Amino acid sequence: MNLEWTEEQKILRESVARFCRAEVPVEAIRAMADGAEGLSDPLWRKIADQAWLGVLVPEEHGGLGLGVRDLAIIREEMGRALIPGVYFSTVALGTPAIVLGGSEALKSRWLEMLAAGEKKATLALLEEDGQLGAAHVQTRATRRNGGFVLKGRKFFVPDLDTADVVVTLARAKDGVTLFVVDTKAKGVSIEKNRLADATSRSGQLILRDVEAGADSVVGEEGEGWEIV
Repeated sequence: MNLEWTEEQKILRESVARFCRAEVPVEAIRAMADGAEGLSDPLWRKIADQAWLGVLVPEEHGGLGLGVRDLAIIREEMGRALIPGVYFSTVALGTPAIVLGGSEALKSRWLEMLAAGEKKATLALLEEDGQLGAAHVQTRATRRNGGFVLKGRKFFVPDLDTADVVVTLARAKDGVTLFVVDTKAKGVSIEKNRLADATSRSGQLILRDVEAGADSVVGEEGEGWEIV
């Protein structure tokens, strides 16, 4: 296995490093850490203009169609500059779940907007016991009127307060299943967590009888844990 960076990846690294030096001085990081939204909208738009939000999104859905090594390069340079984590939650958590398991309809609905920076996403895995694994998923997905009703609470969801959409695990009749949930949907509420690291944010996702159509399922019912 060749672990050396390609010439394209070396150029990518220098491009991200140069961008961070020019656009993200320490003073800007401090302002974002103290602000209500974390990563500022102007900076988010500039990152979107570089096409880095679509690094893992296939080209046919408006992305770059690159791989995790390319994402690692971008994240390393952004981490060096202390850019708040909303980039990671959207690009490395929420979006890949849809890329890997979503139907063509689900991909068409969300991926282009995520790659363009028009929407932000995150992934909700943990519940009250803080343990990872399918056996620990207690949020319920009950079938109703051709779709599902979601009820439960997810803990320590990264960058939840700025996310437009959450990919979340819930237990359906046939097993643990992934759903795409709009954070503005009826029955969805968010409680912010206070963390020592001001550049890292998370929250609790509360689902109170949230209606989720069958077309919001990522993959097949019961395949949720395998996808994540």
